[in-house]
Amino acid sequence: MFHRTFNPGPSQVSDAVKADLVKAGEQNIVGISHRSDACRRIVESAAHGLRRFFNVPQDYHIVFTSSATEAMELTVRNLVERQSFHFTNGHFSELFAKISEAYGKHATVDAAAWGELNDFEAVKTPKNSEIVTLTYNETSTGVTCTNRDVRTLRQQTEGILVVDVTSAAGCVPLEIDQADVWLFSVQKGMGLPSGLGIIFLSPRALERSAKLKHAGIFNFERMAEQSAKHETIQTPNVLGIYLLAEQLKRWNKTGAKAIYESTGAKAKLIGEFIDHHKELNYFVNSPDARSKTAVCIQAEPDVIQKLHQAAKNADLVIGSGYGKLKDFTCRIATFPALTTDDVKHLIKVFEGTLNRA
Repeated sequence: MFHRTFNPGPSQVSDAVKADLVKAGEQNIVGISHRSDACRRIVESAAHGLRRFFNVPQDYHIVFTSSATEAMELTVRNLVERQSFHFTNGHFSELFAKISEAYGKHATVDAAAWGELNDFEAVKTPKNSEIVTLTYNETSTGVTCTNRDVRTLRQQTEGILVVDVTSAAGCVPLEIDQADVWLFSVQKGMGLPSGLGIIFLSPRALERSAKLKHAGIFNFERMAEQSAKHETIQTPNVLGIYLLAEQLKRWNKTGAKAIYESTGAKAKLIGEFIDHHKELNYFVNSPDARSKTAVCIQAEPDVIQKLHQAAKNADLVIGSGYGKLKDFTCRIATFPALTTDDVKHLIKVFEGTLNRA
């Protein structure tokens, strides 16, 4: 096994979360009925924690799914009758468009090259686009956008604006009122085990969903009705929701600002490491588009192999390059369970294998 993982999902889990897992077993939380008052209190606590940490507007609904991918599919099924529009710059943003196409929708794409960010000001989304999707932090490439980009799209988009924040949520500040749908899963920036997805839904998104007639029981109106009662349609991942609730209790005491500052400090350390070694480069050329949560390093394949081997020898794990980037990139996460000392230790492990610039 390993001592620490810097893989950008599933992420490192903190000792506090591990203690929560033990507590959940001792209190038989893993076996309670999802229609019990005990479960409702857990769901309510998690939703309250999310609303406070992310400053979710009171008229937005919070619903739970099993993953961010499922949340993408539910978004297409609930909000698209014919036409969707997608900004893509890597695997996961492209996946959203593929899901829409799989449902027989006409998916229009503004595609930036992997490693580059779309020019949101230059692109005018078609008026008939029922949803416009944006991946805030593209985990596969280490490209990120900004809240200003989201505001720009909000101003020029007539359709429902949907933002995937899977590898950004919990690590960088977000402006929830600037989009209609926010979706993510917890195994990255939230520092929790996988198996739980979350969607924030605006009144505008619910209104749009109600106008469409779609098959299946997982429609946003019904999901929102259940969430108002602190329940879910399905038997949910009660353990995952409990762990989320406990994590957010700690985070709301600490304050989001401290977590965001820690993320930036860890990303800065990795950036300085890259700058000091001539064999390494950022995969993302533009400094403003470089992710603070999933840093993508580019190098010759033999150097990438050396980094992986050095980490393995120290009982550490770093993320492989994604898909077609596998041979010449690696990815290093800065998620909350990883400390600045963890990052410094990883860098020290790497130092013996590289030449300084």
